[in-house]
Amino acid sequence: MKFGGSLLKDSDSILKCAEEVYSQAERRPVVVVSALNGVTDLLIENAFRALSAKADPSDLRKFHFDIVKNLNLEVQSIERMLFDVEVLLRGIQQVEELSVRVFDRLISYGERISSVVFAQVLRKMGLPAYSVCSYDIGFITDSRHTEAEPLQDIEKNLRANLHKVSGIPVVTGFIAKDLQGNITTVGRNGSDLTASVLASALDADELQIYTHTEGLMSADPKLVADAVMVSHLTYQEAAELAYFGATVLHPKTLLSVMPKRIPVKLRPLANPKKETLISENTPSQIPILTYRNPVALVEVYTHRLSPILNEMNSISASFNKAQLAPIVLTNTLSTLTAVVEEAPFRKKIDYRVRDSWIEFPIEKEEAIAERFRVFKEEISKQAHTEIVTGCALLCAVSDRLGRNREILKSAFRLLDEAGVRVHIFSTTASGIALMIGVDGADVPSVLSTLHRYFLKHYRPNRR
Repeated sequence: MKFGGSLLKDSDSILKCAEEVYSQAERRPVVVVSALNGVTDLLIENAFRALSAKADPSDLRKFHFDIVKNLNLEVQSIERMLFDVEVLLRGIQQVEELSVRVFDRLISYGERISSVVFAQVLRKMGLPAYSVCSYDIGFITDSRHTEAEPLQDIEKNLRANLHKVSGIPVVTGFIAKDLQGNITTVGRNGSDLTASVLASALDADELQIYTHTEGLMSADPKLVADAVMVSHLTYQEAAELAYFGATVLHPKTLLSVMPKRIPVKLRPLANPKKETLISENTPSQIPILTYRNPVALVEVYTHRLSPILNEMNSISASFNKAQLAPIVLTNTLSTLTAVVEEAPFRKKIDYRVRDSWIEFPIEKEEAIAERFRVFKEEISKQAHTEIVTGCALLCAVSDRLGRNREILKSAFRLLDEAGVRVHIFSTTASGIALMIGVDGADVPSVLSTLHRYFLKHYRPNRR
């Protein structure tokens, strides 16, 4: 059972999550928690302030102590961890620099405090629950701080150590340790990944991921009025949705559970029975629409009429140097088009990793402009580059959608008749996803147009 930070925003919501665990206590659940709502951002913000001697963790203290007071919890262990946070911030202020190792250690306290809080709440309900740091039970990763990957052969140790917990383990999501004993993190929103690795290690009956939304919808209900709930979909469909922007699931969540065919259930906390099942043989009955907005189209042309693929090594090196990660690549003989996120930033303060140090760009717009400038400079000797900003990448996902010629022709015709400028119209090799690049301003109308058509005409078994 995994509970994200958006569900742990105050004492009432924490109690609601704990009640859900209580209702399934006889099933011997393992609980994975994220940091309490907004805490990771507060820790990052204070790290940024510490570099200019302006850190003020009083907001962190107040937030946690208000919850502790409202829930009548023991404060000593939480006080100890908040003191450790302050020590780290003072150290950052003194040396005026921030290594990735110190950064991961700092932001790990969000999950560590959350685990202690949640376990105490469960114990007050009469359940034998214990706070467990994931690295203490063997959740080990490589040493790529801020984006670490779990090591291959850790499940046996995880299983043995979890079975030693004589009650309900409340495990920290997101954080781990490397083989040298340094705290690492597996990327923002990585608690889904932690939960899936533990589910695989235990050969769990199912993985339950709780959400603050109504469930997985066929499109963003804020933009598409007739969006409907999706009751089931396959692992492959869910993986494509996560990759192309759906926020209900971390893109790497399915890597551990899919080989063992462990079902994943997305459960709205407000109504857990209204769940979405992700499993092997349960394709969605309607294409599900998601999108990334804004994105930029980076178009690369060779200086000579030679195959663009001959230049891929230098093109890839240029993307890496500029810290740009293409979402999609398409090519002709002498042209390559890459879709990159135009604003790949956190909610409040962006950071980037360079040579094992954390850097904080001050202006987000300046940061992405600098990345584009670096890319153009790096690639200029091999090719010419044009960058089109203000675009969006839409993705429609459903089993065999991309192999249904009638549906594809009709979708393109509808967009053409609506006067939509289509930059990209392409399917994946598997046929499971249709990718459409449009101007960002056209996202609401394109989503609504395609969704109406799919509801009326799409038949999942037609080829």
